[in-house]
Amino acid sequence: MSILSTIGIDTTDGYEGCHYNATGYQAFSDLTAPLVGRDFYGETPAASVTAPILRRAYYTNSSKNQIALEFDQNISWNPLSTVNFYLDRVAGKVTAGSATGKVVTLTLSASSTSQTIDYVEDNYWNGSAGNLFTGTNAISALTFSGVVIGPPAPISLSATPGSGQVALTWTAPTGATGYNVKRSSTSGGPYTVIGTSTGTTFTDTTVTNGATYYYVTTAITNVSGSVGEGADSNQASATPQDGFAQWIGGLDWSGFVNPDKTPAGDPDHDGMTNFGEYAFGLDPTKGASANPIKVPLDKASATFTYTRRATPASTGLVYTVWTSPDLATWSKTAYLATEGTVTTANGVETVPVTLSGGPLGAPKLFVRVTAE
Repeated sequence: MSILSTIGIDTTDGYEGCHYNATGYQAFSDLTAPLVGRDFYGETPAASVTAPILRRAYYTNSSKNQIALEFDQNISWNPLSTVNFYLDRVAGKVTAGSATGKVVTLTLSASSTSQTIDYVEDNYWNGSAGNLFTGTNAISALTFSGVVIGPPAPISLSATPGSGQVALTWTAPTGATGYNVKRSSTSGGPYTVIGTSTGTTFTDTTVTNGATYYYVTTAITNVSGSVGEGADSNQASATPQDGFAQWIGGLDWSGFVNPDKTPAGDPDHDGMTNFGEYAFGLDPTKGASANPIKVPLDKASATFTYTRRATPASTGLVYTVWTSPDLATWSKTAYLATEGTVTTANGVETVPVTLSGGPLGAPKLFVRVTAE
């Protein structure tokens, strides 16, 4: 369905106060013909053939002395149109205006606390098209009434990537009661609303590691059940990565030439893969950090220690203790492995483990820990 504007048919074009004469209906036909050609005869219009429709209205700054009107198409401004605007149904507060692309910017006589804006309600309009503004297609914009004026845009939006998530933060504008969070896979949009927030933070957990996402937020306000939405914030982007990718990308590789940074790589040639060094809190840029287990094993108390990346639950890693009497046969059930008090320093946990329930009298006992 396409909506046509009849307000542009003024008294000089056949409007008779309630109905139209032949001249007025001819003007209707002229407005309708391009849509018929497009929808029924396959014509491709050079420009929009419908009336401009308001999408949202919002204050442009914290001083609230300007209002932006965002339409669905490019606009041509008419300086005489200022008389047709009413803020909270009061006239005379709009003193000037301009148009850039799809946005009309209205200049107010002073800072405003008005919550709604009207344009050309029936009981206000004098029947002259001379004080209307149009799209660049010369079709008069549709009227609107009681449109809630949204708050200014949030500022300082930032996006911090994690593993399977992106954390967003921003600074609140005056008058916001909530926020829409929008995302796109393309810089500059178009954006899709993915969630809402009543505060100035939001965590997007519907992301895929390795993909880049672009975000904006908008402030909203509610007036008697009607919602007004402000302008988009600055764009922020982030590329979530799994814990391993974040970790290995943040190491100092200045002493290496084309190091193998894959999980199976061993750039420092110490026999420990990159994934192993990641899991056990080691450093693949330093060959000395090769064994996470503290030796010798304390046979008297059957206790040993090993290091691992801090907060293993959040990294998704699971650690398993294995024992062997001969380095040939390994078991994860021959002994019960009980963790003691874990200490943490520089993002690495030191984990004491006590073995019990197994053949403690065995002449030899070997221990290893796996991570997956």
